[in-house]
Amino acid sequence: MAPRYKPTSTYPTQFPGGEAVSFDPVAFDEAIKSQGVMLEHHQGMRCPVGMVDRHDTVRRPHEHHAGCQNGFLYRCEGVFQGLFTGNNANLEFRDQGLADSSQSQVTAPRFYSSDTEVEPKRVYLSPMDKLYYRNEKILVPHWELIESSPDGNDRLQFPAVQVSRVVDNRNVSYGPGDYEVRAGNIVWLGQSAPGIDVETGKGRVYVVHYLYRPWWYIKTMSHEIRVTNIDNDQTGERQAEKMPQSCSVVREYFYLSKESDDAIADDQRLVRGPEDGSFPPR
Repeated sequence: MAPRYKPTSTYPTQFPGGEAVSFDPVAFDEAIKSQGVMLEHHQGMRCPVGMVDRHDTVRRPHEHHAGCQNGFLYRCEGVFQGLFTGNNANLEFRDQGLADSSQSQVTAPRFYSSDTEVEPKRVYLSPMDKLYYRNEKILVPHWELIESSPDGNDRLQFPAVQVSRVVDNRNVSYGPGDYEVRAGNIVWLGQSAPGIDVETGKGRVYVVHYLYRPWWYIKTMSHEIRVTNIDNDQTGERQAEKMPQSCSVVREYFYLSKESDDAIADDQRLVRGPEDGSFPPR
């Protein structure tokens, strides 16, 4: 066996004059903003409506109210320019349901973007918060199978911005003159529509490919407490400063165990429960 290599000398890192090196938080923020996109930040927390006790873990359907989605209360805290880095395509089954294949890393500046506030509001991110693109041009593709409704107004899983293709179970294709997009749904015009199958009495199945503006859910915090020491120009002392947070995000959770009823069935991004009331397969 060859002898292990032993270095003959070391080269320690030395700082001239014994001065401490400080990061520049403002420059860090500006670097994020220069390459970031404008995002809405919606703070999330568990919705207590319908809970029997504080240890209740079941997401029961309850009266639809503002800000509630899939058992969580959401409120918009502000907007900031966040930097997206990395992306993968691993489809995951989690306790909450099916996680979309698109996952990424987001770094946020220390403060929200605002031209009116004298004292800027600091950004605090946490798991299950939501992020939303403010730029209307940033769209992602999606396709799904739809059963045509008798009233000609078909609700999609996500609010569509642009529909690119529609084909039904008879291999009939439909164009923009046959339908239009209203409030994210497909509304059929005239008699040219998939309609009802006379043999089954049910709406015909068709597939639709469309573009929509996605939500991103914070999955985990990569850098929740990122702190450094900087020099205070006024006092000349070194003090701790909280630096920008970083988190791992996933696009659009599908809560498969979340049931819904007719009272809230028109709410976009809400997964319908099965007709027999049981949970769908995971």
